[in-house]
Amino acid sequence: MLTFLGRWTSCDKDLKQFIEFNTVVRSVTFDDDRQMFTVKSTNVISKVSKTEEFTDVVVAVGIFNVPHKPQFPGMESFNGRILHSHDFRNALEFKNQRLLVVGASYSAEDIALQCRKFGAKSVICTWRTKPMGFKWPAGIEERPLLQKLSGNTAYFKDGTSAEVDALVLSTGYLYNFPFLEDKLRLDSRLTMYPDDTYKGTLWLRGGSGHLFYLGVENQYFSYSMFEAQARWTVM
Repeated sequence: MLTFLGRWTSCDKDLKQFIEFNTVVRSVTFDDDRQMFTVKSTNVISKVSKTEEFTDVVVAVGIFNVPHKPQFPGMESFNGRILHSHDFRNALEFKNQRLLVVGASYSAEDIALQCRKFGAKSVICTWRTKPMGFKWPAGIEERPLLQKLSGNTAYFKDGTSAEVDALVLSTGYLYNFPFLEDKLRLDSRLTMYPDDTYKGTLWLRGGSGHLFYLGVENQYFSYSMFEAQARWTVM
């Protein structure tokens, strides 16, 4: 969903009067001549669709919707479960299993520690650029990037191999804004400095300085960042 600016004239305690709930945005386009955004949306309960115009648009839909799922040779014939960290729900699922975690960031660290704490027999974290380098508890180790799978055998870049029962891809997410027309759509790798933005917020490739993205950076101190971006946007 989108949060829209442009109609608010003053701060009001009852913000609900400015918000449309249960509404999905279908498309957002910008008319360079008229300097206006056209937004098409649908109420998911009433099924009523409508078209409105706005002077400003803020895109604040989050970045953890579409998982990035790299492919490795042999995944199609792997005998265990393969899932992305987006779908991880219960560490107990991997009790007494040998777990392979692909990734070297926050979710890889969290999942490795949780699964080992809740009974995983062993955990290997495999990294592409550099290892996390922590002093891991017994039963957790790091190895260079997975190269292929053969049955339940995982082969790594350093020439070693290991038997694994399950594979978790902690490999991040992809930007996905299908409701925006091309000139408004952020399309880059997940990073602290998204392409074509000023201060990671103001979109520079379209919208004449009236399109803003909130929370699309690779996140540190997320809520503080959200507040700072929001305050800067409405200045």
